[in-house]
Amino acid sequence: MAVTKEMTLVRFEDVEAYREARALARAVYGVTDGAAMRRDPILIAAVRQAATSVMAAVAEAFRESDLRYAIRRLRQAEDAVRDVRGLFYVAIESGLFASDQYEDLVTVAARAGRAITALAHSARSRAHGEIDLVP
Repeated sequence: MAVTKEMTLVRFEDVEAYREARALARAVYGVTDGAAMRRDPILIAAVRQAATSVMAAVAEAFRESDLRYAIRRLRQAEDAVRDVRGLFYVAIESGLFASDQYEDLVTVAARAGRAITALAHSARSRAHGEIDLVP
């Protein structure tokens, strides 16, 4: 979603990065409910925590008035997306889900990562006074 001077986002749920983070969490919870994944409850907990952290960090960044803090939270969200992807590798190499599931999850994670990176770029630009966007 492009944000112009005329537009104001009121809720973090309206932010594309949050919507993509939520889609990632849904996908993670969906695949970790499978019978094969239940063999590794620690991996399930780790990947679910990472996916939840993505959502929480984006929401916190949105509500923050200090852009430096908001940018830090968005970096944390980007890191959490990388954690999710890394845990996907563990799951596929352990035979806990199929490669087609893996490809679907990587696609969802990549979309979330791109949306968060775009929001972080917008916030950094705003912090440097280059453009007037609402993160």
